[in-house]
Amino acid sequence: MTFAGDLLSLYVFWELMAISSALLVWLRREPSAVAAGFRYLLFHVLGGLVLLAGIVIHWSETGSLAFEDMEAFAGGLAWVLILVAFLLNAAVPPLGAWLPDAYPEATVTGAVFMTAFTTKSAVYVLIRGFAGTDVLIWLGAAMAVYGVVYAVLENDARRLLAAAGLQTEEDFGNRRFSLDGFLEPGAQLPSTVAWEASVPAPLSGGINGDDLLLSAPADWWGQEMVTLRLRSGRDLLDTLQVAIRVASVNDPPRLQLPASMTATVGARTVGPRISDWVTDVDDDIKDLVIELVGDSVDVWEEDGRLQLRGVRTGAAVVHVRVTDPAGASHQGTVDVDVVAASVAPVILIPADPLLLPGQRLALALGLLVVDADTPRLDDLEIVVVASGALSAAVVADSLVLTAGMAASDAEVYLTVTDVDGNTASGLWPVSILAGTDVPDGVGETTSPINAAVPIEPDSQVNHSDVV
Repeated sequence: MTFAGDLLSLYVFWELMAISSALLVWLRREPSAVAAGFRYLLFHVLGGLVLLAGIVIHWSETGSLAFEDMEAFAGGLAWVLILVAFLLNAAVPPLGAWLPDAYPEATVTGAVFMTAFTTKSAVYVLIRGFAGTDVLIWLGAAMAVYGVVYAVLENDARRLLAAAGLQTEEDFGNRRFSLDGFLEPGAQLPSTVAWEASVPAPLSGGINGDDLLLSAPADWWGQEMVTLRLRSGRDLLDTLQVAIRVASVNDPPRLQLPASMTATVGARTVGPRISDWVTDVDDDIKDLVIELVGDSVDVWEEDGRLQLRGVRTGAAVVHVRVTDPAGASHQGTVDVDVVAASVAPVILIPADPLLLPGQRLALALGLLVVDADTPRLDDLEIVVVASGALSAAVVADSLVLTAGMAASDAEVYLTVTDVDGNTASGLWPVSILAGTDVPDGVGETTSPINAAVPIEPDSQVNHSDVV
């Protein structure tokens, strides 16, 4: 940007500098830094748009993009827009609120870079394009007084570099950390092993039972390194450095609920751990009050997990509310889809069909197979096997039996599996009669099923019976 000879090149590198600076803020990878980085980028995108508008108007009026002394164009719209864009990037009051917001949230090296180069680049282009402009005298004086006054009030070196004092009015207090959280999952310490803690000022506290208890003064916030040690007698077993970030005790808990869940009517569904939904920067999960209320679904907590039991099929809602010891709370809802419990299909056996040699009969599958939760026959897997001089096949929605030309006794074996893997089976005999043995009425009956016997879902048939 320093070597730009025209306004277009200046604009391109101006925007690249804004994006690079935002990345330096985001690299700290903390929620406050992410939010500050977005605010920083929004401010500078706005400044970039103002600068681009000024450049376009200047080019349309003069036909030139040369970056030179702008005094000859003083008072024009292009002159004003370009000046305002430069002032915003230089953090001149009242356009500099972004500076104390973003600089302290950047990484340490990023804050040094931004303090040394970002605003100084804006000062450079002001000198190059607007040297001698009277309004800069008054704005520079105001900026100097503003920065000095607030720097005197600041007690954070990184915020001193930002040249403004963003004073906190939050109340700070105790924070309790479970020592088990610093161990490997499932690790158990022998009774001879003890914890030690070295707590740097301005933090205070130490080991309290199974917890690390820390407190901070009311006028301080930030991050410090606490050293934890494991000792067995005089022997040092291990050392751990823990970064402790002090937060406000008034921060409410937060819920991160799933978009939806599924429950079954009359059956218990075990959900996720409730602790996976709740975050609180200043309270332990065991100190929070969690309330669960279900609408069209029974809901409760057991062994730290959410438990659901559907009341009736359809849409349901679970209301979740979490409250910390200070009374701060957060609430949310989870949509629940309640489905019916899966049941196995049922096969209805026809009463001993009698067939003539060569006769072909079609039995409606809708009369042979019943499944409460799979109403469509197409969703069922149906397998049929016939023995003797009989052949069988599933055609469309019918079970078609075809008798051979010789009289004999045969059997039909039918297996039905639903989409949930539940299976039922049935076996029934079929008689193929000789022409002289046909009783009165056979061949005149319009329905091949004269009676039905239900087979329970768990009925088992010995395949060795099928020949």
